[in-house]
Amino acid sequence: MALVAAMSVNAQVEIGAMTQERADAIFVGEPNTAQKDKTDLTNWKLDAGTVLFQTESVICTNLYSDDYGYAKTGLSKNNVKVNGEDFGSVTGIQGSVNGPGTAASTGEFPTQGCIYHFVPSKDGYLYVMHKASANKNYVVFEEKTRIPFIFSAEGGAFDLSAIDGATVTDGEGITTISPDYAIGKAQEIIGEDGKGAGTCVIKFQVFEGLAYDVLATGSKMTTAGFIFDTDGKSTITLETANEDGSVAVTTLLENGQIPGATGIVTVKGAKAENTVIYNLAGQKVNNNYKGVVIVNGQKKIQK
Repeated sequence: MALVAAMSVNAQVEIGAMTQERADAIFVGEPNTAQKDKTDLTNWKLDAGTVLFQTESVICTNLYSDDYGYAKTGLSKNNVKVNGEDFGSVTGIQGSVNGPGTAASTGEFPTQGCIYHFVPSKDGYLYVMHKASANKNYVVFEEKTRIPFIFSAEGGAFDLSAIDGATVTDGEGITTISPDYAIGKAQEIIGEDGKGAGTCVIKFQVFEGLAYDVLATGSKMTTAGFIFDTDGKSTITLETANEDGSVAVTTLLENGQIPGATGIVTVKGAKAENTVIYNLAGQKVNNNYKGVVIVNGQKKIQK
């Protein structure tokens, strides 16, 4: 145990996958029978705050209880590799209640639904592994405020780091994009033709002690766990053996970025990576905080 603990302290990457041991601990007793308009009894009732996935530096719980329960399910492909090592998921989890569409259309923080609640104990990056099967609106909140993220899918890659104040270098130069909401249409996530369905990853930057909530507003989001690293450079692939013995590799993220995407920098992340911000109470805050802050020993008003 001492050796494992020592190794984990120095680890740059942590995996919180739904292992068989974790699934057995969560899905216990008889399936929930109080389900809405359902005849199968495949769901289990989980209290709010049930630990779903956990690593040394991150804990993930369900934000709200679900009267209709949570079901065992899985990714479309359980052949995920993280920096060449197995992700280790044997199943996944999916709630019964949709997150409300207002979370995507107006940024209103949800009060119900299948919502994955993450709290990190150190700064770093989260990669949420999930299954997308149709056009959905995916949303990430930091302290109940929407933030930009990268979305990459088995059937297509969609870089959403160009939202909410990010800069994107294109053929004409640098353009700043700041719409009044993060995600307006499901088609911006997975194209109108349905491409992108399958095993996907959502990546975003996190800060010690802050709360992060991830949900799909068109679906009861399915996830098999998460990856945490401290440098944002993990490579995530899907590896499938062909009949001839060769291996087909689909790269979701390479060194933390979508393959082929260049010149993309999230302003919030770039600032936060190099600058620590405190409020007047001495608490670490991020760029979403409004009011008087202390940056590099200097006071300023953050609007």
